[in-house]
Amino acid sequence: MVELWAYGASVSSGGAAGGYSKHPMFYDGLMVNGIGVMNQIVPPTDPYYARFIAFTNSQSFTYVAADITKAFNRTNWPNGGGLGNVAYPFYGYPSNTVPYVSNIQRHVVFPHKKYLVLYDQMQTTQPATFQWLWHVFEPTASFNNAAASFTYTCTNNYMGSNVTVYVQHIVNPALMAFTNTVGTNLAKFNPFTGENYMGKDGDSGPFYSSTQWAYNKTPTNNWHFMTVIYPVKWGDTPPIITRIDDYTVKVQKSGTTDTISFAPGTYQPTASLQLQAGPAPPQNLRIGP
Repeated sequence: MVELWAYGASVSSGGAAGGYSKHPMFYDGLMVNGIGVMNQIVPPTDPYYARFIAFTNSQSFTYVAADITKAFNRTNWPNGGGLGNVAYPFYGYPSNTVPYVSNIQRHVVFPHKKYLVLYDQMQTTQPATFQWLWHVFEPTASFNNAAASFTYTCTNNYMGSNVTVYVQHIVNPALMAFTNTVGTNLAKFNPFTGENYMGKDGDSGPFYSSTQWAYNKTPTNNWHFMTVIYPVKWGDTPPIITRIDDYTVKVQKSGTTDTISFAPGTYQPTASLQLQAGPAPPQNLRIGP
């Protein structure tokens, strides 16, 4: 999941109490054929379900990577992985397990401590559709599927001013499809499995105003998502986000130009960064897995 605050505003979904808040569809996360992370709580069946595999921190950036392969729903749990009726019956159907998941990794780069670049490497042993999920709480989202991007604003609860978030998928838009569900009646609906938890777990709201499901058009064994998420405070200029190729992005803002690239086709990708702030010379970095 991604829980992100910027300039006094909550700009992504976060944790909460209640049954549905433990469901994988609640978070800004990843899915395989519409199925996300779900495991039996007791007893554990693996030495680990998720683990950090890389971490680097400096004044210019932070980089972290995690392996979440074993966290995905690979078998059936009669009680929905310890969540009771919240995940029933969808996480109890044999057809909704994903034992064919072989590698799911999320890589996060935090340049200048200003914005996020997410790189998600996803592999399976049979062709699958991979989903990238993002919720927008306030009714301010504007989607541009042709450009594989969207923007939305969030209220700053301290200053009363808006924070605008720019989200850009770094991919050939022809290879991607987008389902944007708009309206609180669709806040708990999964268009891939048919799950709909509205009113099921006793929650009375408030609910998300819109959700984007981004996914590959053609099922495949190997897919990745690369996404820039850039929050901008009120009165500030928007970033210029340019896709170089499906693995490389250039981000420009306020005299700063960054180029961030991931090596394609590797099991644990290598991140290459060229970060430049103002007139300073570029900082070239290559981060191993």
